[in-house]
Amino acid sequence: MTDSPSTVWWILVGLLALTLVLYGRGLTTSGPWYGDACNHLMNGIFIHDVLFDIPAALSDPMSFATDYYAHFPALSLGYHPPVFPIIEAFFMLLFGVSSVSAQIATLAMAMLMSVASFAWMRRFVDLPHAALGSVILTATPLLVYWGQSISLEIPTLAFLVVSAWAFEMVMQARGVSWRYSMVFAVALSLAIWTKQHAIFVVPVFGISLFMRGRIRIFLSIPGIVAIGMIVIAAVGILLMTVKFGGSAVSQAGIADLEHLSKRFVGRFWTYYPSKLPDVLGWPLVVLAGVGLLLSVATDFTRLSVVWGWAGFFYLSHSYPYPHAMRYACLWVPALCLLAVYGVARLPGGIRRGGARTIRFSTLVLAGIALCTVVSGLRTRVPRFPSELEDATKTASRLLGKYSCLSLVADWPNRAAAYFRLASEALRLDGKVGTDDWGRLLRAEQVVRPEDGEWPSVSELGKLLRKWNVKLILVEYKKDRPLTESDKPLARLIGDLVATEEFRMVQQYEVAVPIDDTWRTLEHTMWHSPPSRDRTLVLYERTSPLPWDPSGGPTIRPVRTARDMISSASDR
Repeated sequence: MTDSPSTVWWILVGLLALTLVLYGRGLTTSGPWYGDACNHLMNGIFIHDVLFDIPAALSDPMSFATDYYAHFPALSLGYHPPVFPIIEAFFMLLFGVSSVSAQIATLAMAMLMSVASFAWMRRFVDLPHAALGSVILTATPLLVYWGQSISLEIPTLAFLVVSAWAFEMVMQARGVSWRYSMVFAVALSLAIWTKQHAIFVVPVFGISLFMRGRIRIFLSIPGIVAIGMIVIAAVGILLMTVKFGGSAVSQAGIADLEHLSKRFVGRFWTYYPSKLPDVLGWPLVVLAGVGLLLSVATDFTRLSVVWGWAGFFYLSHSYPYPHAMRYACLWVPALCLLAVYGVARLPGGIRRGGARTIRFSTLVLAGIALCTVVSGLRTRVPRFPSELEDATKTASRLLGKYSCLSLVADWPNRAAAYFRLASEALRLDGKVGTDDWGRLLRAEQVVRPEDGEWPSVSELGKLLRKWNVKLILVEYKKDRPLTESDKPLARLIGDLVATEEFRMVQQYEVAVPIDDTWRTLEHTMWHSPPSRDRTLVLYERTSPLPWDPSGGPTIRPVRTARDMISSASDR
């Protein structure tokens, strides 16, 4: 039966409205509250600044990027791909440089995900089930939570679901379609270049193509072009990640032969399944299992992308380290569709006048959808530490053209992101020009041991003068020890402050999420309020500081793989 265009239209309007309500609640109150979000925000601001001053950026791209990193050391375009930063930059050109613009970009991608999920599910189930299934996917609390921050999970999902829909359109077409082939190739390539993790879906499409007997698509011009685009995208992202993302790759331990045996222990392979009840709820978990069994038994080939998606996610994400709840976002679409497919096979219904019948499966799915929407609305909006924003505003106002040394131990990129936003506010107020911004320095970039020995307090004072350091921003954690790599730095800075060469400007009690609760869905999303377990202190130099244009040695652009691994093990 053909769907009524007006019905489809109202479903799409409803999905967009639901997405706006669920994902738009934190636009002005949330922000880059976790480490990677600061990287994503800064990457978007960097692309914006490139587009804002194209002649300067293109005249000497390397110097432009190096100087930018020297001022705001939170760029991570060497590891995080550029697609989402480009989307962020577009919204920043429209609405200005802010974390709100970056979250609007996430909201727009959530809307694309919601609409695309309806179109994709419609390829397998009837209109009511597809509509309710897309509501469940959109309102899944895990997605809502991360969709209210500046994250790559939602943009990646949006492109993946579009590619899955386009792939089904290619498979169900009588001939080979240029339009859907290109949409499939572009969407999948964008997904890969939004987050490397999406590459796990590529073999799934290849397997499905083989199982459906559509190998002839390889021989068509549209098929060759589409497959070529995907191969180029996949190879390109792998080369970029291996060359520029060494620290992250090393931390993941994907090719760590020395610890290969440690990957085959129970905790690695039970992590994601054990979190499924938290991610979907027991009813959907059971129904997804039913849907999986039914798809294998009755529709194995047609649903090969769906069960392949679920299976390849489990395999590809269980092996590496670390595991995280937010990575499970990439599992949700396949599991939701399997659950909807399982529900749709429930027999029986309620006759409602004439030949019209309300199916039991529709009632069951509607109940689950209602509960999921309520859970999504209950999901706590992640808050950024406003104290850090206040501290960086004060620092930007006092700093002038000098440097601020930052030791924000666990999430050092937060200070850089907020410092950049504060600098933007000063620029808009006409109080500082783009060439007069001060520089934020990570402590480990400036102060590090030479030949295994840390500098003395007097040597540290000389070193900070060489780097034009006027301010020091330090975060002390009350209930948790510093990492081994940060302890010597904190001790040195404390000894320097004790010499009265620096005085305290202001002290802030920082409200942040309880330790590591972003990995624990039920605590992060609903129950645990922020705890004030950290103190942020801003120090200012007491004596005049002559300006040295040379500004110290060349800044090391990234932490080494060894630094990253030791920091991870300390935690």
